[in-house]
Amino acid sequence: MTRVGTLSIAPGEEKTKLHWALEADGALSWQPRSVARAEKDLAKAGYTRSGFPETIRSGPDGAQEGLAETLHSTTTLGARAAEGWPNAGWRWAAAEFNPLSTCALLVFESRERKSFFRFHLVRVYDSRARIERARAHTTNARLVFDMGDPPSALLEAQTGARLAPELAIARYHHAAMLALAGRPDQAMKELAAAVGLDPKYKARAREDRDFEELAKREDFSRLTK
Repeated sequence: MTRVGTLSIAPGEEKTKLHWALEADGALSWQPRSVARAEKDLAKAGYTRSGFPETIRSGPDGAQEGLAETLHSTTTLGARAAEGWPNAGWRWAAAEFNPLSTCALLVFESRERKSFFRFHLVRVYDSRARIERARAHTTNARLVFDMGDPPSALLEAQTGARLAPELAIARYHHAAMLALAGRPDQAMKELAAAVGLDPKYKARAREDRDFEELAKREDFSRLTK
């Protein structure tokens, strides 16, 4: 099944409206040319502003009390939609916040049939929801790392940084996880972003054992001087 189009909520309302620029069914419904054409038409209509993506992973979330509930519960959004919520057979797997963080497109994955998804657009009434969820992912990244799962920790840190790129602590911990994963150039880029947002991370990085390998680089010395 292939769908490309818009899902919108009018100001002051909760009910969503659908408009598909491309709608096709069947095993061969995914046609790159048709999808590209539909995306081009949407871009011409002004649907080009990217939002903030969030990936919500299944399984244990660190060891901090309340963290799993924060990450897996939609109540953190303050959403009030009366209908459209999937039942327990669907797992909240991802979200995409709009540029103003006033709406979120929620993606639910079937627990029984992987790669089967449902989408639900809701108005977000908690103005801090995106930032607080980013903090939760960042905290979880460190906890998961300490539990001995560096790959999952890196993915969690990446989610936190992408969800709130204006949050210095999220960028800093993403840089640390990249450094520990042996990706120094990407780590330097994220660390530079964190320092640009909050200069206090210069001194912190100099003393942080996560950056022991980066500390040998000249650009690290210049950045944290």
